Amino acid sequence: MPETIEIMDGVSIFERNGIWQFQMWLATEKRMVRETLKTKYQRDAVRLAQKKWAEIINAKDSGRNYFSMTALQGVQSYMDYKSREIGTAIKEGRFQTMQTHLDHFVRYVGGETKLKDMHLDSCAGYFLYRCQDKQKSQITLANEKSTINAMMGHLYKRGEVRLAEFEFPKLNKYELDLEAVRRQTLTMEEYNRLIRVLREYVSSVDSVANEREHYTRQLMRYYVLISANSGLRTGELQKLRWANVSLSLEKPDHAKEGMLYANIVVLDHTSKTKRTRRLKCRGGKHFKHWKEYSGYGANNDLVFSLDGVSRISNRLILYHWHRLMDLAKVEDYQLRKIVPYSLRHFMITQRLLSGLSYEQVSKMCGTGRDQVERVYSHVTEESLKTAAYADYKRNTDGSVTPI
Repeated sequence: MPETIEIMDGVSIFERNGIWQFQMWLATEKRMVRETLKTKYQRDAVRLAQKKWAEIINAKDSGRNYFSMTALQGVQSYMDYKSREIGTAIKEGRFQTMQTHLDHFVRYVGGETKLKDMHLDSCAGYFLYRCQDKQKSQITLANEKSTINAMMGHLYKRGEVRLAEFEFPKLNKYELDLEAVRRQTLTMEEYNRLIRVLREYVSSVDSVANEREHYTRQLMRYYVLISANSGLRTGELQKLRWANVSLSLEKPDHAKEGMLYANIVVLDHTSKTKRTRRLKCRGGKHFKHWKEYSGYGANNDLVFSLDGVSRISNRLILYHWHRLMDLAKVEDYQLRKIVPYSLRHFMITQRLLSGLSYEQVSKMCGTGRDQVERVYSHVTEESLKTAAYADYKRNTDGSVTPI
């Protein structure tokens, strides 16, 4: 047995192979600290042991552990801290989502992995791991990354880890679950059923009997029609004012008579991209009829509002949207995540099918051409397939009929 020299209560040094070692019992962590002092001289070993003791005590007084937390312990510590913010800074639902994110992290790195041993690139394969069974959306992966690094930042401030965040692979902002976009788009048949249901929804007995309810359903009707024709984002629709809408009667070359078009200016402060854009879209008659019905048509009045001043709430929109989906018998709309934003997907799909280029659609919708092509490439693929499959039969009188 090597000779042990007690420096102070619970702290001692001993010699091994000519090199002095430090040891100290940590009652709070129920573990023994043993480290080399890297010296052959006892006097230096005593000085270094006293310095090591002071470092450990300072860490303890600051609430830090000397030994590394495991990944599981780090998650538990962070979630205990965040639980105190439920009802004030965060909601219960958000708390549960964060827990789910960090559960994925623990499974990826291993619950017993020491956080202090992890390095900057320890999560380099995290996104690949999360997508090994099923493709995840860019938003899902970005949110998980944010939660994991928020935990690391919290533990770093408390001295529990050696780095404030991990370096994740760069997420391409166009990396989307393309199959999800297809699911989230109404088919033409579903859209036609929705339009028929809208008329019934507005004219039903329970609607007509209540003036405010009747007005709200009319608002929802025109919200759907204008959204499907303009492709404006939810926020852009809610912030749109009559000063930024003008109507023009025009006759396209292929049409027999003139149509009313809407000329819309989306201002930079109301746009997601923070850039002003101008677009012309079909459905000008819907703007005209809604303006006449609502009675709120001054330049500064909001287009979609119960009083011309206040924005219509997402909650109110979703309430009527869910009722309309049920009435239109749109199957699995909740599972497919068919929401009001799906009308934007529908509009883009229809414009591409009508023959517009990715560039033309991107300018209308205020998004990058590459993103439109990446997300909606399946539309042109289906259009090409339809063209290739097209056939005809020749009738006995010599005429042809498409089949």
